[in-house]
Amino acid sequence: MTSRLLLAIASLVLLGACDAAPGLEPGDEEIPTAPLRAQSRLAEVAVGDFTLGLKADAGMQGGTPLEVGAGGFARFSAYQSGVWLGGVQDGATRSSIVYWESNFTTDCGDGQGRLFALDSDTTYTDTEAWPRALGAPTEADGSPRVYGNQMLWGSFCSVPLTFSGQWANRHADPLQGLRMNMAVYRYRRDDLDGALFVRYEVSNEGAAPITDLRVGTFSDTESPGLYARPEGAPGPFYSHDAVAFDPASGLSYVYQMPFRESDGSLYVSTWVSGYTFLDLPLLSHRILRRYTWQEPEGFGQGPASATEVVRALDGLSYAGDPMIDPTTGAPSRFAFSTDPFARTTGWLDGRDEDGVFEGFDVRQLLSAGPVALGAGETLTFTVVWVTADEQPTSFDSYRQVQQTLAAVRAEPSLWRFGPEG
Repeated sequence: MTSRLLLAIASLVLLGACDAAPGLEPGDEEIPTAPLRAQSRLAEVAVGDFTLGLKADAGMQGGTPLEVGAGGFARFSAYQSGVWLGGVQDGATRSSIVYWESNFTTDCGDGQGRLFALDSDTTYTDTEAWPRALGAPTEADGSPRVYGNQMLWGSFCSVPLTFSGQWANRHADPLQGLRMNMAVYRYRRDDLDGALFVRYEVSNEGAAPITDLRVGTFSDTESPGLYARPEGAPGPFYSHDAVAFDPASGLSYVYQMPFRESDGSLYVSTWVSGYTFLDLPLLSHRILRRYTWQEPEGFGQGPASATEVVRALDGLSYAGDPMIDPTTGAPSRFAFSTDPFARTTGWLDGRDEDGVFEGFDVRQLLSAGPVALGAGETLTFTVVWVTADEQPTSFDSYRQVQQTLAAVRAEPSLWRFGPEG
């Protein structure tokens, strides 16, 4: 996967912080200027050891509106992550999703099929290309507005995607007249080093309202495993990941389980990474497996239709059956809602393989809503991703993730933005 991600982000726009010019007093720094740059297929920003990429090729294998990673999986990768939207429109169940293939494209017939990478330390010139008419964030003077310190921004529309294969219908019935503006941004602050924000503005530009709209974020999150991995040690380590859910904070997160290689060597990573919605009520945290044999009860692999998408967002199997909490025997919308680090009791991800509790190459699906989206209305929501990886134990990293998330929620100005200016 690393080589595929690196190939995908080979073409980039790189915008970095600029130091004050020599000879200037503090506070008199020159503000760098630059033309507003955009690329038709891919934009990327490097921030510290993070690499953020937006890609927008509907129908392209691996082309999704959001990929987040780092060279060699050095810290964090939300490979193939993206939004899932599903509801009823014109009496039919419809969905627009990112799941390997995507219903979303920047080629919307408006001549604005580009993605932008911006830096708050730069004043942009020649900004007539900024797509204000599509809702691009704009200051009172008409200049581009940058959320955070570095931002990627793109505008997508929902289109049908048909192809042959086992899941040929899952992209065939999209929500009609749907526009999705998306900003991925970060702050240059030590206390927010592990936080990444994704702001969505979903607009119903069609004539038919969408009832009971469910909103979800799917992610194929990969643990890096590099901090505890001696040079030349075998991999991939992400095949030993597990998923958990914290009901108190609403965080869906991935951690790596300790494992032994065939030579008996023990490998341990203290990396923990998760995400949650900041401004929508949570609906479910669903089991989602890579392979059917891992979850034969109808929760494995991907949806085959818009109906199955909506069922998954509701926390149900593709057949419409509820998840069953094995600790209570009762139905539940939230899977793996227990502290996994003691790994003694509770509803835990993973499987018992010959007496050893093993993880897998995991996926996550966290959903929120439902909400109504009338004709001409816009739903704005923000997902925050938080990662910690340098703590002494996995529990310490988990606690750091929770502390960062609490700090974000205590400072709403990080993700709640008023009108321009």
